[in-house]
Amino acid sequence: MTDYLSPLDEWLGAPAERLREMAFEASQVAAAEIADQGIKADAARDIVIRLLALAEQRTDDLADFRPMIEALTREVGLFPYVDASVASLSDKIAREAFRSESDPDLVYHIEQQRIFKSLLLGNNVVASAPTSFGKSLIIDSMIGQPHIQRAAIIVPTLALLDETRRRILQKIHPTTTIIFHRSQIAPPSGKVVFIGTQERLLDRTDIRRLDLLIVDEFYKADPSRSDGRFVALNAVISKLSRITRQFFLIGPFIDGIDARGWRYADVDFIKTNYRTVSVDPIDVQTSQDDVARLATLLANDQNRPALVFVKSPKSATRLADSLVNTGIDLGTDWSRHLADWISVNYTSKWSLVESLRCGIGYHHGRMLRALASALIRGFNRGQFNVLLCTSTLIEGVNTAAKSVFIWDKEIDGTDVDFFTFSNIRGRAGRMGHHYVGKVFYFHPAPEEEQHEVQVPGLGSGGDIDEILVHYDPAEIPRAAQQRITNWQSSTGLTIDELKRFGGLTFTRLQRLKGLIDNLSVDEIRRLSWQQFPRYNELKATAELVWRTFNLTRSGARSASQLTFLLWRLYREPSLSTFFVTMFSGDRPIQPDDLFAFLRSCEFSLPEMLMCLQTSLVRNTDSAADYSLFVARLENWFKPEVVKSLEEVGFPIVLFERLGITVTDATTVEQAIETALRTVRARTDIAPIEREMISDSASGRQTG
Repeated sequence: MTDYLSPLDEWLGAPAERLREMAFEASQVAAAEIADQGIKADAARDIVIRLLALAEQRTDDLADFRPMIEALTREVGLFPYVDASVASLSDKIAREAFRSESDPDLVYHIEQQRIFKSLLLGNNVVASAPTSFGKSLIIDSMIGQPHIQRAAIIVPTLALLDETRRRILQKIHPTTTIIFHRSQIAPPSGKVVFIGTQERLLDRTDIRRLDLLIVDEFYKADPSRSDGRFVALNAVISKLSRITRQFFLIGPFIDGIDARGWRYADVDFIKTNYRTVSVDPIDVQTSQDDVARLATLLANDQNRPALVFVKSPKSATRLADSLVNTGIDLGTDWSRHLADWISVNYTSKWSLVESLRCGIGYHHGRMLRALASALIRGFNRGQFNVLLCTSTLIEGVNTAAKSVFIWDKEIDGTDVDFFTFSNIRGRAGRMGHHYVGKVFYFHPAPEEEQHEVQVPGLGSGGDIDEILVHYDPAEIPRAAQQRITNWQSSTGLTIDELKRFGGLTFTRLQRLKGLIDNLSVDEIRRLSWQQFPRYNELKATAELVWRTFNLTRSGARSASQLTFLLWRLYREPSLSTFFVTMFSGDRPIQPDDLFAFLRSCEFSLPEMLMCLQTSLVRNTDSAADYSLFVARLENWFKPEVVKSLEEVGFPIVLFERLGITVTDATTVEQAIETALRTVRARTDIAPIEREMISDSASGRQTG
């Protein structure tokens, strides 16, 4: 059935008379499907979306078809797509019935309204919806409800945190407070929205009650999909679900939930396959040069803007270099200006510099946040049109991609399963931007399979001790209580300390105690520093951390390199001079590795250091106190407000060059206001720098 008007490009190029014949035939088929299946007619909706795309691009040839297309659009429930300028009166009235009361500019499609109404009734809702569904509109509408005074949104990545924060800022009342950074403290009254990753929200002590808990991409709580962070996610879900009046869990392509043992009986599970875009799948598997083939496809204007999925940061770098070597040139003024800026402010020896000059950017989890944000915004604005990306961008971040190229078939050495494949594929097309997307396959698609999700944090916690330790003892089975008691003994830590460091895994905490038990008196003395270490003390500390924990994503290749990186970051007077030191000399560090190290300094390394200090104090007579060093490390040894600027898209290196002085009392908003005043009076600020500052200003809270 979906062969009608597929692939779209062929019909866009068809002669007018043939196009009209096929459009009429397709409309007849869609109408018959709707009469037979109603709103569940997926094939009919696919045809209608394609008709909308044709009518938009072949306006004159299909002008007299528009009233019929609008009527079909209404029948399949795509009310946001109904064009009031050509729709009939009855279609206009039907569209108004789906307009949001809280946001007059928002019109729901029929399945969005279904989920929204269930939430308004006070139900706990678990929803499975396709990537192009428009879940953000439901989240924003619920946050805007007057009875929601305290809400928390858990997101899986910092990229999605930034997008969510910026989006909600544009829609909330100025008196609403958004809490997204550790340094912020929630006011005791008034409307407050907490937004953070699981680790950030788990650490907060100022979330005492909630009206609504939202968990985006909730499938990540399933231990079978573990990326090492599911413990913290389930812990925070368990913690916050107990103090909220209502929760809303949403994710893509989930066939069912395993709710056995859940504490909640009133859960409305809504599974919908309702898509607002259509997709043309294109198989480009070939025995020829795949890079050359990819370059040719990317050079075609009809295939852009394009996301290219790669398995890892290294794969992104390799593919970017290979594409540059083909001679491809899709460069824009903006991409070349950004390349020049990176070259001056970070290093000219980064492959991203040359690829951006050719119009190809890449994005992954190791990037500095301000630069990653600039790349996403530039791509979505059409300032460049090709972005290579890993799963960190696929997971929930909205992009304006018309096409998706699935270049790699693995993540972390494991073949992409059907669930992840569907999530990647779903990034092609975008509601309100591209009616029909394209997906180019360089590998066979995985076999379709059912996907059921467990969320231990909403129930008994399963049999995972790192999750169970967060539960009230009365809720923990006797056997599990005994295991936790054994963990206390074998790690030397208290229950509260097991809760705090459980994300590192109890097995590694046990290993750490074993290593500490075998230390000599001199070794313990070197580890027992306070406030700030000398070099040999930092070296001893880094070596023990390296022996105990998983540092494969820290950017360091050895304990000695980790020591060197920590020492230079601590001792350099500015981030700019730190970059100069690291990127120069006989053995400069690779940019991706250095930025990975800086990202690890934000949470994982501080957590490991505090775990080591705690275990030392508990299991020896050490008086070690790393807390001041760790607190500074989290902020890259910069004032907290300066580090916070990086999170809102204001590069620290740019802030340092402006020479602005801040104090401990300076807020992010005040620092940005000062920067705006400073750049108005200076002539040495490049246009792309002014854009970064302006974007960070648009992402701040005022009032």
